[in-house]
Amino acid sequence: MALRAIDGLNIASLTENVKEYAAKAVQSGFLYREGDRLYTKILVCPMKEDDRLFEVSERLREGYFEEEAREAAGKLAALIKKTVPKHLLGEWEYANALASMQSVNLVENALIEQGILIPPKDGIGAEGCWMSVYKPEENE
Repeated sequence: MALRAIDGLNIASLTENVKEYAAKAVQSGFLYREGDRLYTKILVCPMKEDDRLFEVSERLREGYFEEEAREAAGKLAALIKKTVPKHLLGEWEYANALASMQSVNLVENALIEQGILIPPKDGIGAEGCWMSVYKPEENE
């Protein structure tokens, strides 16, 4: 259904049985309705532009937050040195893993509070989903 709705899918063209599936997809947050058409909420990228899909993540990986990361690493190193017994400092990687377990949740919550991320309703939805689609007319 999500593939068929990429460019808009006329609801009137659907059979009653398919309309039930479409209603479930809308309810689950994978499609949305605009007038008499359904559209996919999944991020769609033409296959010919596949490399652009991850441009933002690549910029982040290439040091966009380098200064902040170094500052956080310094604070974490100081905390590990302060709290881990000297004879266990060789096992700092385990302490680092434990200390950083909550960081993803903390960053996620901060982004939600700032309105940058919107959590899916009822824990399900198209957030985080993407697909790369081959369209012959775009690749000619």
